[in-house]
Amino acid sequence: MGAFVTRFKEIQSKHGPASVAWLGTGQIVTEELAFLGALAKFGMGMVHGDGNTRQCMATAVSAYKESFGFDAPPYTYADFEESDVLVLIGSNLCVAHPIMWQRVLKNKRQPQIIVVDPRTTETAMAATQHYALRPKSDLILFYGLANILIANGWIDREYMSKHTTGFDAFAAHARRYSLRAVSNATGLSEADLSRFAEAIRPGKRVSFWWTMGVNQAMKAHASLRPSSILRC
Repeated sequence: MGAFVTRFKEIQSKHGPASVAWLGTGQIVTEELAFLGALAKFGMGMVHGDGNTRQCMATAVSAYKESFGFDAPPYTYADFEESDVLVLIGSNLCVAHPIMWQRVLKNKRQPQIIVVDPRTTETAMAATQHYALRPKSDLILFYGLANILIANGWIDREYMSKHTTGFDAFAAHARRYSLRAVSNATGLSEADLSRFAEAIRPGKRVSFWWTMGVNQAMKAHASLRPSSILRC
């Protein structure tokens, strides 16, 4: 403890209070985080500090703001119980978030539970469909699904006209992702890709859920938004 305090004092004395900063983990509890902030600012004179809980969601926030105009998720936890199709991307929900998984189990609509994950997790084993795509190919998968839905007319064009801009440009972009190209990139068969899209098509309450792997990926911003040219 003495070495810790002495060294920090030396650094700040030589380089100023801004020379030392802290970054907290997302797992730290509220009371400890509050104390850390007070200790760093008032006890050690630090100028900069931040929590991983904000940093790790930066890409998600920017994608939400660009696509929807606000930075809050468009769903609520109640949708676990109301959706007739739930798509879980990189999420081992029943182990990592057991309370949320309990809400899925309360769903009386007998929902399709579709898991997109390279791993055969407990959630994947409990799902109605599991697509073990190659790592880092999720963005290609989503564009491919969009292309299938648009090409087959399985979307509400009236809704798109009223509530989005740039849809035609987005559709043109999605056409680049043919079944064969997406199959080659993801490792999923063309039949699997078609089955995935067909499971989404009849749903009246389709919701997509993901965990950190998607919004912390190299192309996380693009993964979370419909497209840079589609505004909802």
